[in-house]
Amino acid sequence: MANRYSAVGKYEQALEYAEKVYSQFVKVLGEDHPDTINSLNNLANRYSAVGKYEQALEYAEKVYSQFVKVSGEDHPDTINSLNNLANRYCDVGNDEKALEYGEKAYSQSVKELGEDHPNTIRILGNLSNRYCDVGNYEKALEYAGKAYSQSVKVLGEDHPDTIRRRRNLSDLYHKAV
Repeated sequence: MANRYSAVGKYEQALEYAEKVYSQFVKVLGEDHPDTINSLNNLANRYSAVGKYEQALEYAEKVYSQFVKVSGEDHPDTINSLNNLANRYCDVGNDEKALEYGEKAYSQSVKELGEDHPNTIRILGNLSNRYCDVGNYEKALEYAGKAYSQSVKVLGEDHPDTIRRRRNLSDLYHKAV
């Protein structure tokens, strides 16, 4: 339900459901179960969507540390949670941490999943956005171009993710001029 409420812009309702889901998972499965950790990640994203960035960051940090503990540094869930943590640091204006964790997530994803994996491509696109945020348009364009090329190769020209990456690349060229 939380995802459906978010999809139609009802972020407060989505947050309410995400909180319930998380507390139910804690009660039934315990804090260290992957489903519980993923529900906490969803909760962090919901807090971010309603502008409660500090709370979102706190939860994202917990998600990452729990995934490291439960699944190890190189597990795809851990890598995705590190990428999400980079996004939450961006939300609070800590560009240094956002770039550090984004770069780490990308290099781990390349190592574990390969450059052609859709998650690696998504992480690279996010990292491009982080470089744009700090005004490093050269690096942002490099990463956005690579994410777009990989997306065409892996997903095809007409996939919605590829289309979004083309739009992002176009927007970056406009900003860089």
